[in-house]
Amino acid sequence: MFGKKPFLICLLMITSISGCAVTTYEHQPVRKTKDYVTSNPSEANVYWKMKFSDEMVGPIGKTPFSRTISEEKIRFRCYQVKKDGYYDSNVICRYAENDDRHFHFDFKPIEKSAQKPIFLKNFNIRSLDDQNQEGGP
Repeated sequence: MFGKKPFLICLLMITSISGCAVTTYEHQPVRKTKDYVTSNPSEANVYWKMKFSDEMVGPIGKTPFSRTISEEKIRFRCYQVKKDGYYDSNVICRYAENDDRHFHFDFKPIEKSAQKPIFLKNFNIRSLDDQNQEGGP
């Protein structure tokens, strides 16, 4: 009888431990958050990246823009917006937050003088002195 007692104690311990493990486990729903990207003016192209080292990806949409992100991917996120006639925005990065994340960008217009000049091919400029020496226009 002494040989059966340790066996029964071990069997009882194993069933009670495994029973506790099963009853304490609860399935947790996957947490989701939303990222909102807005700009002034709107209709800007949205670019994003997940790490400092990554290249910007996109465009992935136009402002106003939103996307739902599951908990595994919530961690770190960067956004940038671009629009013709305006300077590219700075890159804004944020770590995971408990609530939805809002990214807003205000554009600064490019001045006309700062825009790229247009060059014409084979365009000769002659001075009035050159024209007078040749006998007219």
